Amino acid sequence: MLARLSEFLLPRRRAVLLVAVLLALAAGAAGSAVFDRLKTGGFDDPGSESGRAATELVERFGRDDLNLALLVHAPEGVDAPAARAAGAALSERLAAEDGISDVTSYWLTGAPQLRSGDGESALILAAIAGDDNEATRRLTDLEPAYEGERDGLTVEIGGAAMVNKELGEISERDAVRGEMIAFPVMLVVLVLIFGSLVAATLPLVIGAVTILLSFGLLWLMATVSDISILALNVVTLLGLGLAVDYSLLMVNRYREELAAGRATGPAVRATMASAGRTVLFSAVTVAVTLACLAFFPLLALRSIAYAGIAVALLSALVTLTVLPALLAVLGPRVDRGRLPLLHRANTPAHDDDIAAGFWHRLSSFVMRRPIPIATLVTAGLLLLGAPFLNITLGTADERVLPESSSARQVAETLRADYDSGESQALNVVLPQAPDSSGELADYATTLSELPGVARVDTATGTYAQGSQVAPPDVRHEGFAAGGGIAAGFRSLM
Repeated sequence: MLARLSEFLLPRRRAVLLVAVLLALAAGAAGSAVFDRLKTGGFDDPGSESGRAATELVERFGRDDLNLALLVHAPEGVDAPAARAAGAALSERLAAEDGISDVTSYWLTGAPQLRSGDGESALILAAIAGDDNEATRRLTDLEPAYEGERDGLTVEIGGAAMVNKELGEISERDAVRGEMIAFPVMLVVLVLIFGSLVAATLPLVIGAVTILLSFGLLWLMATVSDISILALNVVTLLGLGLAVDYSLLMVNRYREELAAGRATGPAVRATMASAGRTVLFSAVTVAVTLACLAFFPLLALRSIAYAGIAVALLSALVTLTVLPALLAVLGPRVDRGRLPLLHRANTPAHDDDIAAGFWHRLSSFVMRRPIPIATLVTAGLLLLGAPFLNITLGTADERVLPESSSARQVAETLRADYDSGESQALNVVLPQAPDSSGELADYATTLSELPGVARVDTATGTYAQGSQVAPPDVRHEGFAAGGGIAAGFRSLM
């Protein structure tokens, strides 16, 4: 197959390069709009118990998760007259915004759990309607109007919607920053390896073409399916890494073939037959390995699989088509731009040279002692993996963000200053409503007695530590579905 591909490419080398340039430019233009199509979030399983509960909340209760939190600081205390007036006005203004529902505010309800222990800050909680992407777009519009100094109050924005928004912004920014750092560093490394500017540039050219084509393909995939924004990082990191790795194999082998006295055409054919086969099998192995992630129900993991498979196969495709065409056009000029202190002449390898090499001596040493070496290596790997036995797994939350992010700072303040755990509320949905309000109250009472539960809010009131602490009021109306007896709880852990 690779031999036939070589025969096809060599007489059409310039046409192949022209098509590659046009495709890369078109893919790059389309890929520039991919950021708006990618999804934030994607860490939940829609078919899980929590996923079904979230669907019930929206479809039967008309409620979205409280994914927006305004942490409001008042220098003179949240109960000062000026702070009360400003806080109430801020809460009412937020409640009047399109796409905002279930606004719960300390200044509207007087709920003590929405007030910090020192009385210097209070919370306004709300739900932004729609999926994660719609919530992110709505929050982008709302943020300038609410964050910062407002009528003597200082407002910080947090909540799940803010976490997703900042995670998306960081992924987009890091993708660009990673390329800006990686390309110059990689060029220096390649120059040190090849000792020639032209040869060192080729892997970077292949990497750039691969990334542009991958962005274009990612844009196509995002038009027909949901793709997580985490796929961006996979495209840049894996695309550049594989393309450079595969190009290194090809360029190095091609230079060796030239040094052995072969002309350009035969050197390209020999390179494709040897290094090309390695590239092909490596790409297929990477793609098959990443395909395992596609079986997970989480959008984030599936997106990593889709992006990784696409990048691995594209890296091989570009390396096996564009790079041979480039080598055929350059011919012996691949060694131009030699740096005298770094350039090492490529000479054909002889048996004596191979036998004296480090890797030959190392492999010979290993093959003479297979069992002892295998035992030592296995023991070393087990030792390195031993800490995994004590691993503690957790869920992805605001802690994945840098300490400077608004969402993380708000969440840390809530954990430190709000004992009721407003940032850790859990929704409990009863698909079948109890026969009476008494049964609902009994269940809420039992739930409030569980370790770690601060309080339970439901249609019959608020419960804490095994007893009812507040009767039902306007805050509890949203816990009933379809006019029947309440079928939902919000417990604070």
